[in-house]
Amino acid sequence: MLRVSLIQARPGMRLAAPVLHPDRPDTMLLRAGFTLDDRAIDRLRSMALPEIWIEYPDLRFIEKFISPKITQQRGATQKMLTEIFERIGSNANAKLDYLTYRSTVRDFVQSLINEPEAALYIQAMSEGDGPLLRHSADVTFLSLLMGLKLDAYLIAQRRRLAPHRAKDVVALGVGAMLHDIGLLQIDEEALQRFYRTNDESDAEFRRHVILGYEQIHGGLDAPAAAAILHHHQHFDGSGFPTRRKSGDEVRGLAGEEIHIFARILTVADLFDRLRYSDPSAGPVPTVKALSMMREEPYRDWVDPVVFKALLSVVPAYAPGTVVKLSNGESGAVVDWDPADPCRPTVQRIAPLEDLGGRGWRSAPCKRFVLSERRDLSIVEVDGVDVSRANFYPCHDAEFTLLGTETQAA
Repeated sequence: MLRVSLIQARPGMRLAAPVLHPDRPDTMLLRAGFTLDDRAIDRLRSMALPEIWIEYPDLRFIEKFISPKITQQRGATQKMLTEIFERIGSNANAKLDYLTYRSTVRDFVQSLINEPEAALYIQAMSEGDGPLLRHSADVTFLSLLMGLKLDAYLIAQRRRLAPHRAKDVVALGVGAMLHDIGLLQIDEEALQRFYRTNDESDAEFRRHVILGYEQIHGGLDAPAAAAILHHHQHFDGSGFPTRRKSGDEVRGLAGEEIHIFARILTVADLFDRLRYSDPSAGPVPTVKALSMMREEPYRDWVDPVVFKALLSVVPAYAPGTVVKLSNGESGAVVDWDPADPCRPTVQRIAPLEDLGGRGWRSAPCKRFVLSERRDLSIVEVDGVDVSRANFYPCHDAEFTLLGTETQAA
């Protein structure tokens, strides 16, 4: 199976996974096995769906990375968020059903634990009802993925709790769902301005963390409420909300002053916002967003251990992604290593224009193991030049989550 954008879709391609309705993610638009035609492609493009999975016989093993159960749980989360936002939009003082939210997140966590090979960020949710809804759903998914990877770090950072409680990420997931709920109460003009500029210095935008905290802190666990209040804190102290320190210094929290749940949310929130930094252009390739997070100022904003967790669950080039190599060959990513994210294994495929209708033909099976072929690199993904976005480790453990590292207090 291959992951292709709707721009690359052609009549005759067969769906390898169901297509869900962007506004009703619990509703199937097209079933797996459906053969695309011009009408279906036009309909999907009109809904602004980001991508689809199509069949490719030589790559059936990629199915292990795609879980219908996890997809269903992500859809349930987005549906719940739709209901929350609609309720608050009509009544800012509406009561929220926190017990139901915890139950939904707990089911989500269990599905991730049950299918670890598919517990990866490969596809974003559809824009659906708008950028805030999609962003909140994707940040929830990312936060849970990272939280599960950071179990030893959570135990070290929450040392006052018993280990089984310290590594429980249900409260993290609920906090992630509601982390931007305060944006529903700020001026619409300020919100749209932020979407255009990503300027965090806007005073009106900064109010949303206080507004969100004030709305939920009586009903949520303290760690979840703290994550909502502090998800714009930066590891170097340059975030917000700010407070007066000794003397005349005014800054945000820094380092381990920030609750670990908030540090996880910061990384998930920043990664997603960098991917969608230009709403008019669509998301940038994942590798570009990851590369940007390694540059100033962003690298100073995030907990370096949490960033490694991001690399462990967000492939720079996800399995099933169509890429172009520096030797001119086209292929699909079939394997990857978080320790060296930009050197995956790529298998040659037929040109996309040959993957539909009677023109179908398979390509001779050849693999390029980029970790062993330092003369080759990925230069294009989804038609976008990424030749300058690749990053490589300076030593073997640079991007690896180590037990000794995560257990250090």
